[in-house]
This record gives sequence, structure tokens and C-alpha cells, in this order.
Amino acid sequence: MANEIQFNANFQVNNPATGGGFTDQAVINVQITQNAQGVFAELPTVPTTAAGTAYTFTGLATPGWALLQNLDSTNYVEFGVQVAGTFYPFVRLNAGEQCLLRLSQGLSLYGRANTSGVKALIKVWDD
Repeated sequence: MANEIQFNANFQVNNPATGGGFTDQAVINVQITQNAQGVFAELPTVPTTAAGTAYTFTGLATPGWALLQNLDSTNYVEFGVQVAGTFYPFVRLNAGEQCLLRLSQGLSLYGRANTSGVKALIKVWDD
């Protein structure tokens, strides 16, 4: 089979407050073949651990697309990698925000909350 995963998004910016106004738009339509069936879903409370907290995707052969969502109403959460005990964030989700991204093969994903623990949704599909 092919195109088992489909992602469609319309991103639009309309900011009249910037010197004469600013508008932009991006339309994304992606179809991806999933080589193995599986999904990992977790609703952890992401702590404020300085080096980040690791998340392992139990049951997945090859983690692929990931949905990350901050379910907190106040604080932000960051996701990233850890190198030699140091946390390097590459995603910041403010309260209520979410993102969809493809994980690199062999990546260990880490999370760190800002001020206090943040409830998050981490959902990853097999590639």
C-alpha cells in the first residue's frame, strides 16, 4: 500500500499592525507511506529537569512522525535532544500549542517544562 499517512495544513498570517500590514500563507499537503503499523501515545507531566527527561517510544520499530502538544494553560514546554548531559531544545510550545514533525532515525526525544510541570501529549507513529 501507499500513502497511509496524510497531512494537510493551511498556515496563514495576517498582521495589520506591522507598518502597512503583513500577510503570508503556506499550504502543506503531504502523503507518506508507512512501512510498519504502530503508534505510541503518552500523556506525561513533563518536569523542569535541567537536562530534560527522555521519552522512549515503546513498541515502535522505527519512530517517524510525532505530534507534540502542550496541554498546559500557562507554561511553555520545550522538546529537544541531550548531548553529554546537556539539553538542547529545538521545539518550544507555548500554552495550548502543538506541532507535527518527523523524528530523525535513532533520535532520543527529551522534554523540559519551564516553570512547573506541564501536561503534554506525545504521539508518535511508526515510519
